[in-house]
Amino acid sequence: MKIKILFFASYKEQAQVDSIRLCMPEGSSLREVIQEIKMKFPNISCEADRVVAAINEEYSDHDQIVSHGDTVALIPPVSGGK
Repeated sequence: MKIKILFFASYKEQAQVDSIRLCMPEGSSLREVIQEIKMKFPNISCEADRVVAAINEEYSDHDQIVSHGDTVALIPPVSGGK
């Protein structure tokens, strides 16, 4: 299946792209998608469990199954402030 991956903030800077198309086996979980992205973009500094992800603009658990044509957004954890 083909899905679209959107990178935001530091992930976008580290990947040096805004988005990619990714082929994954049918029935892949969001966790598996994140692992595949980490393999393709080893310079993205993230711990898989700390990645905030949304499927089709809805925040999703990493066990959520991704479907053909979905758009997955990867958002780094937010930190900082006073």
